[in-house]
Parts: sequence; structure tokens; C-alpha cells
Amino acid sequence: MFSQSGLLSARGCVICIVLSIGTTPRLLISHLVNFYIMNINFKYSFVNEVTEYKYLITHSQEYKQLRSVVWNPLYILLLLLFRKLYLSRAESAWKPIEPEVERAFKMLRLELPKDNLVCYVHSISCEGWYDPNKNCVHARITKCKNLGEFAGSVIHELLHLATYKNELDYNQREKIVDDYVARQPLSTIVRKIGDNPQDLS
Repeated sequence: MFSQSGLLSARGCVICIVLSIGTTPRLLISHLVNFYIMNINFKYSFVNEVTEYKYLITHSQEYKQLRSVVWNPLYILLLLLFRKLYLSRAESAWKPIEPEVERAFKMLRLELPKDNLVCYVHSISCEGWYDPNKNCVHARITKCKNLGEFAGSVIHELLHLATYKNELDYNQREKIVDDYVARQPLSTIVRKIGDNPQDLS
């Protein structure tokens, strides 16, 4: 049994930890028990958009083999003007399935960076890409068939981060990710989120 002073002391320690970490109670639990809680932050960056467009134009041959690429720079202006709307769409596509994706990653023993994982929302380029050096992913939200397609791109890029090995080439990395997507429970999640088409173009 704890004494009253002991309980007050323990409660004070928890408050101190919250203040020092500067995080939410849900994330605080992950710090205390040292396990990962998925919490993707969706952001917009005009600089990232322009940087990606420059790369898209100067390396166009790399993109021509991909199944879906948005080349029109007018979409950059579209996302700039309506970025709050598109960020809201990104959140509404992702947050309902985030706990399921988190459980799936744990079941498959896939690990992601523990803090401040960001997904940048884009208007141009391919469906998604990732940056293992900055521990972030990028996903295009315009010209998607539905919200589920956008969420599927986020899952795909998170898998790239979790399985990244510098010594592998592009095809090897894609095969690893495709193999994980085909496994349970991720395969069920991907099928489910594709069942509710919603035009985003």
C-alpha cells in the first residue's frame, strides 16, 4: 500500500514528466513503457512542392514508368490555395485506420521512428515517396481515385521507411513492400480502405 505522501510524490513525478516531454497523455504512455504509438502528422510545405517539381522535370525519365504521375504545375497552386481542405482530407483518410495500421505493424514486427513522424501532402509527382534520412514520407492527394488510395500510399511509404536498407536497389525495396502489403492484416486494411470511392481530383 502506498502512503498518501507516496501517492502525491508519484503523481508529481508524472506531471513533471509530462511537462518535460511536452507531449500528450497517449504519447506519454509510449515514453513510460517504451513502446511505439503511431501518430502521423500531416503537413504542407510549398518549398517541398517546388523542390519535388524541379526534380520531377529534371528526372522525367525516372517517372515515365510509374502508373500515376501528375505533371501539371497548376496543381501546386491548387494545393497552396486549398491546403487546409486537403490537409483535412488527409487526416480524415488516415486517422480512422491509424490504430489498425499500428497494430498491423506491431504484428509484423515492423518498426518506425518513435517521434515526430511527418507525412507531407503533395499535389504533383507520383503517388508517394519517402526520405530515410529525415524519417518522413510524402503522399500525393490530388488526382486520387478515392481517399483510400491516398491512405494506401501512406501505408506503402511507411513500409519503405520500416524496411529500408541502403544496400538494396529500387526493385528489391518495392518487392519487400509489396510482400508486406499482401500479408495479413495489412492486406485486409488495404482492401477495406479501397471500398469507399470518393473523387478527389
